[in-house]
Amino acid sequence: MPKKSHSYAPGDLDEILQQAKNHNITLIADTAGMGKSTVVTSLSKIINQKYPAYWLVRINFKDYTELFTDQKGKKMDKGWVLNFAS
Repeated sequence: MPKKSHSYAPGDLDEILQQAKNHNITLIADTAGMGKSTVVTSLSKIINQKYPAYWLVRINFKDYTELFTDQKGKKMDKGWVLNFAS
């Protein structure tokens, strides 16, 4: 799957939401202090208002560094990912 990278201004949350509607998973990543938490918090409020039946899952991958390190070089199939997410 090709990687897609986009940059957005803080006022572009509706555009981010429209982009996310076309995907099962949207990953928001950047270096520390770049506003990831602010974007996710704002998006969650918009999603909750517009689509109350949608689920928004926030995972702090830093909390799972050891788990991912243990998986290094191993296959992470759909079952593993679903088990991790649940």
